Amino acid sequence: MFDSQKKDITVRIISGGDKSCVVRYPTDQEWAERARRLKMVRQNLGRGISRPVPQKSESVDFDLFQKIRQDKDGCDFTEGEASKVVGKLEACQVVDISREAGGYKVTLKAGKIETVHCLKSPMADDVIQYDRQQLIREDRPRTTEMRVLIEPAGELYDRLVTKSEGYSGPVPINHKYAVIFELISEIEREEEDPE
Repeated sequence: MFDSQKKDITVRIISGGDKSCVVRYPTDQEWAERARRLKMVRQNLGRGISRPVPQKSESVDFDLFQKIRQDKDGCDFTEGEASKVVGKLEACQVVDISREAGGYKVTLKAGKIETVHCLKSPMADDVIQYDRQQLIREDRPRTTEMRVLIEPAGELYDRLVTKSEGYSGPVPINHKYAVIFELISEIEREEEDPE
């Protein structure tokens, strides 16, 4: 069972040797704040050509790491190492999605744990509203800055979910985001397929 309220998760990484730390799983609010602070920047080169500009997300992850770390007297972690720890906590992947009567069944894997999410099929208006709310875009003369908000995915998930399995507590918002992202992608793929 996946427990998003676990307070003593030992995470091991390899960075100049073996390193480990004890952390708690971030709250939905902490995941949402992290997502809000992460940005994607595209530089406009002219004539419709743009290129991504790498952003330093390690400092954002380091801030989250400092909040969730339980063994404060443990070994020091650099920003890059902290980012690796946060990435391990965040990691989840939809491994299967299938259509069922009135909705969809989504299988998501988080670490070694498989979870199942049964959702009603969203209304077109729900998808349009979600698309409008989940992205903040700022166009500047030479760049476009974008931030993805995960709260709208959490809200849509809560409206659509009929059942979730594999959790000993609430479904974390980063899992809700992954499920909703894949659900909408699946609907778009189905709508593109010619009959």
